[in-house]
Amino acid sequence: MGEKYSGFAVALAQKIAEECDLGEILASQTVKDLVAGSGIVFEEHGVKSFADAHGEWRLFSVKK
Repeated sequence: MGEKYSGFAVALAQKIAEECDLGEILASQTVKDLVAGSGIVFEEHGVKSFADAHGEWRLFSVKK
């Protein structure tokens, strides 16, 4: 919208970011799948449900 980003993906990314501890990076299963083979190491963080985002989202902590 104009010069602002919006939409479902942006709203979901914000909700995931709000789950992070200081200095932590969380990613969804989708992001993990998209960067397969990149050398980025992930650790299971858990499953989370968000209001306005149907279903459960598997989250991973980025380790490297």
